[in-house]
Amino acid sequence: MKPESKKDSKKDCSKYSFVRKLFDSFPCHKRENMRLVDYGVGWVLVEVIVSKEQLNLYETLDGGYHAVFIDSPIWLAAMTLPSTRNRVLWTTSIHKIEFLNPVREGEKVLIHSEVTSREGHVYYGRAKVMNGKGKVVAEGETTNKDVTDILQKKSQQN
Repeated sequence: MKPESKKDSKKDCSKYSFVRKLFDSFPCHKRENMRLVDYGVGWVLVEVIVSKEQLNLYETLDGGYHAVFIDSPIWLAAMTLPSTRNRVLWTTSIHKIEFLNPVREGEKVLIHSEVTSREGHVYYGRAKVMNGKGKVVAEGETTNKDVTDILQKKSQQN
């Protein structure tokens, strides 16, 4: 899925103001100081200023935080699609990250995430993590499954 121009996707996404509320309600977004900068249909832009708590023994951003910074925004990009309205129960089934450059404490990173395709209840996405100078520091892909129906059926059976 190719991201639409900001002008067009902003207009179409305006009825999805729940995306910002959803982003703000997630504990990991608050805990990791993630900030939703912009979004449109099929994409989001998130900013993080790396803190000391997010560093590894080499004093660079730990890989686990890269994973959160890639996975969560891709999921959120999927939530901007009209087909996912009110379908917030998801699971990431595949997560791939390529680390390209180190990130240090105090550096700002921007994460541009987008949905690339969809097959039924499975959504594929990718993200680029860039430092404040625009240099790509990590790239990632995820496969996310919408499990809303499965979990609702299971709860009805119990």
